[in-house]
Amino acid sequence: MKKPRNLTVADFMTKNPISVRFDMSLEEVEKIFEHNRLTAVPVLDPFSRILGVITDFMLVKMFLQKTSKKMTGNLLSFIEDLDPILTISEGDSMQEAFKLMLRSPNHRVFVVRGEELVGALSPKDLLPHLAGSERGQRSIQDELLSAQKEILKLSGELATAKKSLVTYKKFFDDSPFMMHSVDWDGNILMANKMLHFTLGYNDRELIGKSVNDLYSHQNHQEAKDGLERIRVLGFHPPVSTLMATKRKEAIKVDVASMVRRDENGVMIGTISITRLTDNNNMMSILRQAAHMFELDSSIKTGQRKKAKS
Repeated sequence: MKKPRNLTVADFMTKNPISVRFDMSLEEVEKIFEHNRLTAVPVLDPFSRILGVITDFMLVKMFLQKTSKKMTGNLLSFIEDLDPILTISEGDSMQEAFKLMLRSPNHRVFVVRGEELVGALSPKDLLPHLAGSERGQRSIQDELLSAQKEILKLSGELATAKKSLVTYKKFFDDSPFMMHSVDWDGNILMANKMLHFTLGYNDRELIGKSVNDLYSHQNHQEAKDGLERIRVLGFHPPVSTLMATKRKEAIKVDVASMVRRDENGVMIGTISITRLTDNNNMMSILRQAAHMFELDSSIKTGQRKKAKS
């Protein structure tokens, strides 16, 4: 049996990340942030060496400082305010990248080849890895479309007895994104591991609860209206909303949904895919996952040692 390849930084990094030059004005930097919807960007010198990292909040502080002190000039005038850069190589392990990210003041790690900037890693890049996926981050529309195709395929195979329900459920549970299914009364029929983990529930604890338990109280009517829309149209386009953790803390998410059918093609409810959109919540989840990840690694290492002895 072929041994699986160990995942490296190159498998998950965002290639050729956007950067800014130290001789740019704050106005030029702001336009780059706004146009590309960025939160952190490396700052390069004339030789393309990384001097540090500027964040969106840092840029606001620079504008305020420039106005209050009636300063002129470019980003070079604020070079001492930049966050330090943490770098990693393409061939390094994801475990090493994870440790560096937790140490990084801006939660970003930049990938270099020699002194050349070739990639970047953010919490969004690492979440699929921590969930056990080899796939990079894709848009929620792409992910939902892929899930929909797989679900339709599996549903057809269920009808012809080619696949068991176990296979269907395994696909659902192993998704690196949060997924859940509810019936037309809003009762939760399925909820995968990532959803339980992110919202702070024990495994299978969400099954049988109401869709209202998933969403913040101000979004309950929105969730009810969404069910009706899916029943009529067969889908609900991606929408930004608030989910609720078990502790009743609100977290920002993007959700897209579609109708769920049984093996006979009958509509029996909805299936939804969700991802976090708030970086602060994402880092909180990463920190929780760090403990789980290290604990899981320790258990597996112990099991291997026990097997050898």
